Amino acid sequence: MSAKIIKVVPNRLDQDCMEITLQLEPSLLESFLGKKAKRVTFKGKDNDWFKTPCFSRAPTKIAKLLRAINNGWEFRHLQYQYQKQVNKPH
Repeated sequence: MSAKIIKVVPNRLDQDCMEITLQLEPSLLESFLGKKAKRVTFKGKDNDWFKTPCFSRAPTKIAKLLRAINNGWEFRHLQYQYQKQVNKPH
């Protein structure tokens, strides 16, 4: 499954947490088997990522991507936008 980043926003209750919405696309084989694309929202920070609203742990492959979005240099443009939203005066 490939993942496309749809939205990265701060959590409204905990500003330290990120909410990341991903579009999970099935592989070619999975699409032949009838699997559909789905949107999933994950919440967390650093190494702790959970699928909302059920708060089950994120799969390992997805958790690596979420950690990279949270800390990795290749996603600095998303982190910058996230920090601007967190520090925005209310």
